[in-house]
Amino acid sequence: MATVSAQMIDAVSEGNLEKVKDLVNTYGIHCCQAWDYGYVLLQSAICNRFNEIACFLLTKGSKVKNKYSEDQTPLHCAVQNGDVELVQMLLDNGADAAARNRKNDTPLHIAVKQRHAPICKLLSQYGAPLDVLNSQRQLPFFFAITKGWKDIVTALLESGADVNSEDKKWNSVLYTAVTKGDVDIIKEILRFKPAIENESNKKSLTYAIGRFHDDQIVDILLDYGFTLSLGEKTSKILIRNTIVNNHIMAMEHLLLHCGANASSLLHVAAVESTTPDIVKSLLHHGADPNLPDKEGLTPLHKLVTYIARQSITGSWALGVDTVTKHEHNRFEILKLLFEFGADANLETVSDKRTALHLFCEDAFNVGEPYTAQIIDTLVKFGADLHIVDKNGNTPLHIAAGYNLFDVTNVLLKHGADAYAINYEGNTPFQLRSDSAWAILLNHYFNHDDNSATVINLCKMLYSRFSEYQYFYSSDIAQRNNACISLQEYVVMATSLGYSIPNKEVILSRNVDYRETLKEFEISCKQEVDCMKQHIIEGSSLTMYQFLRKRTHALAICLKNEHISSFLAQGDYKEMYPVYDRVIEGHYIRGTQRKQLLDKVDAKCHLLMPSLPQECALTLLGYLNNKDLSVLISVLVPEEKVTPP
Repeated sequence: MATVSAQMIDAVSEGNLEKVKDLVNTYGIHCCQAWDYGYVLLQSAICNRFNEIACFLLTKGSKVKNKYSEDQTPLHCAVQNGDVELVQMLLDNGADAAARNRKNDTPLHIAVKQRHAPICKLLSQYGAPLDVLNSQRQLPFFFAITKGWKDIVTALLESGADVNSEDKKWNSVLYTAVTKGDVDIIKEILRFKPAIENESNKKSLTYAIGRFHDDQIVDILLDYGFTLSLGEKTSKILIRNTIVNNHIMAMEHLLLHCGANASSLLHVAAVESTTPDIVKSLLHHGADPNLPDKEGLTPLHKLVTYIARQSITGSWALGVDTVTKHEHNRFEILKLLFEFGADANLETVSDKRTALHLFCEDAFNVGEPYTAQIIDTLVKFGADLHIVDKNGNTPLHIAAGYNLFDVTNVLLKHGADAYAINYEGNTPFQLRSDSAWAILLNHYFNHDDNSATVINLCKMLYSRFSEYQYFYSSDIAQRNNACISLQEYVVMATSLGYSIPNKEVILSRNVDYRETLKEFEISCKQEVDCMKQHIIEGSSLTMYQFLRKRTHALAICLKNEHISSFLAQGDYKEMYPVYDRVIEGHYIRGTQRKQLLDKVDAKCHLLMPSLPQECALTLLGYLNNKDLSVLISVLVPEEKVTPP
């Protein structure tokens, strides 16, 4: 019989159907104990994919349940091979759908891993347990979810798998699907009505809010009926996640059903929100953009501070000269606050600073285009350039004091006063603003106080008895570099024909720079000679004459459209690179003065009815911009005017 046994085993292993039939028909399926009543032969045939032999053995009464402890059952092998007909035949012949292999896998575990939905359904029809763990403590259901196999998930659910089942960590089917972010599987699970009161199902919503920027999963869960609550330990995190990830529907739920306060949330959203949508939602729900928090800061205060500080690590710090999408969204949020009534001049409680003060204080690495956008918007919506903090400092004091060149430049373009005096008697020049001196002096190039200012600043740099010990205690190179801007101003002014007292004393400093200064002087004289010959088209005015005029006369010149148009185009910047900022400063100051004069002109007949316009303009020249603004407020009481 041993010879027959060996022949049979060899015939099955070789897939020799005819020989198997001959041996079985001759000796019977039960003739050899080594065949284990056909079980060993059946297992070998299935594992080797000899399905015809397997079917023959089954028809001859081969056993399907006996097995060696470390082997797979014939059913495991058939499932592994994905043979639906053979699986059906084995089950019909009594195969155990709950049998375990050495990894403790049931046939269903294998069917799921093979992603074979029809076999999954077939096994469940024959009593395969749907919620059992293998040696790795895996449930078939959860394996399918982690793989993202919707067809298997559907097959298991339709076969009766518990939609509220939990894994070894007590995570539900729904929660697991949410952590994977698979929208289709989440929808499929919800189709089988998981319990809303299930604790693991409940946390699916809060997880989605904190994990995903996409609204889809959050909205699906809310639509299904899951709710949020603001517990003491979780409320801050939940609110922040809702805002940061821009979940509008979740925010609406918090406001309408959880008692969230729109005004309080606006303080968070103004800083944390990455798009304007959440902020807009809060404002539509009645959030007050002017309500201060416990630190005395409004949402506007927080936003401009955040914009300034974040830009340090943003695109400007990387040298990217464009406004990113993130920065654009912050800008849109800023405009939204103003559109819903934010007051640009509300002061902080602690130091009486406005939003403009706060921006100027922190905008160390904000690029000029973005700086201009922010300041332009603040000014457009009423920010007062001349308002002072508790120390009497204007925003320009702050910007110049921190050597913020771009911010200083933009403020000057809007009409900031470089000679405003704070409560300690200091102008922006005197607040350690050495690198901003050049731009301040060029902007107010022919100001009456410039000469005295330059002399005082020079003394400040080199006197050990100066109250500004920052400069004297700095190294010599730093002081000399600060002095360069003063010396260049003196050279530029004298080249234009202005008299600077004690210019020799100022120019005698910084010996190492003298040769360079001589070259600079040559460039200045060359440009001045060109300006004397350059008659602005459409006028009889030369560029030199334009630069020699004071602010009131500049405004009158700019009534000539040809002059105004030429300067607006900015071609002079290439023509006169040394004096370009001086020309720009003249143009800006003249334009601001002209705007005031135009408003007075409209009502001048009421003030001076018998005087010719020329005489009226001459008289108005004795008024500074602040005086003109007061006059306009009287003549046009409905118009609030902030002096440029």
